[in-house]
Amino acid sequence: AVQSGDTLLAIAVKFGVDIDLLAQENGIDDPASLQVDQELVIPYTSEELAAYNASNGAVVPDAEDEETTNDEETTDAAGADEEAAADDTEEASVTPEAEEEPAEEEAASEAAPVSGRIIYPAFNPGTQNYDVWLVDLATEEQTPIAGNASQPDFNQDGSLIAYRSWDLGTRGIFFRDFVGGGSGIVTKFVEDALPAWSPDGFSFVFSSRKEGDRVPRLYIGNRQGTDTVGLGFQGEYPDTFPDGRVVSRGCTPSGDCGIFAMSARGGAEKKISSDPADTAPSVSPNGSKIAFMSSGRGARNWEIFTMDADGSNVIRLTENGNNDGLPTWSPDGQSIAYVSDQGGVWAVWVMNADGSNQRKLFNMKGSPDGKILRDETNSKGWLEERISWAP
Repeated sequence: AVQSGDTLLAIAVKFGVDIDLLAQENGIDDPASLQVDQELVIPYTSEELAAYNASNGAVVPDAEDEETTNDEETTDAAGADEEAAADDTEEASVTPEAEEEPAEEEAASEAAPVSGRIIYPAFNPGTQNYDVWLVDLATEEQTPIAGNASQPDFNQDGSLIAYRSWDLGTRGIFFRDFVGGGSGIVTKFVEDALPAWSPDGFSFVFSSRKEGDRVPRLYIGNRQGTDTVGLGFQGEYPDTFPDGRVVSRGCTPSGDCGIFAMSARGGAEKKISSDPADTAPSVSPNGSKIAFMSSGRGARNWEIFTMDADGSNVIRLTENGNNDGLPTWSPDGQSIAYVSDQGGVWAVWVMNADGSNQRKLFNMKGSPDGKILRDETNSKGWLEERISWAP
């Protein structure tokens, strides 16, 4: 039964099922409508049920035994498994971080196909500022779409972008509508940074050091430029889950730092990674995984990791003598793109979501690592940049 604090996403992640299928099976239109003590049906396939039973110590019959099982026994077993699955939702809250393991190399695995568009920032030594470039992966054509700008983010369907404007006349967060043609500045503090669209395509979360102590904090804004709301959390480099929750690198007032998940309205912060060097979280399209970069966890430099949405099952995906960072998921969730300075040239690379088939997609038009000539105080280099992938 659903317990206090459970979410539909947490339950889906716990039992390894698709959140949309879970909602459909139980007639749930609004994930926020879950009620305490509500009974849920977990939509397992026969293969998934066998895997779940095996992982929980149940005896899984072999094929010959299954053929001799009568219908009544099968019905009873399925009912018992559903009751056990419902009882186990009591454990659907955040679980302790698992011991990290290196990504397994699968020599025979195939590279996931890539498509869509990627936007990225490139520092221009001539102007001593950033430009935002758009790449069509089908043609590999690169087009500059914004000058004096960086930290770009696509919304879910790729119809909107938001970015940080470094232009002297329009400092703050800027948005552009590729479909309707609208654009404009929507926040006006020079310290406002790293916008990340919410699933509704109207609001976005961002970080800012605009307060006098210059500590980064999280805020919610919208594309009308009205009603900016603080989340009351010391955080930076935010992203959003499909259900609207926020994830970011942050610290508690006592100095406990890592990656945290929280409500879109602020509050209920929950630490999901333990290393203070973990940053740049990027949520997978279905909300079950988070990719991030870290120079901790035994890494010699910046590397890419993934973890489950609750912070468990940490896996290191890259391991080399170069810097790899700024991960972003493909729209289908099968691949992760990232920047790397392998070979001494900054480029966008891609790999399967399990870390296999790492390969270069294209060279960038400039380094993501730069300092704005007119504002070195707010310019933090590539560690505070972003790339984004959309259909």
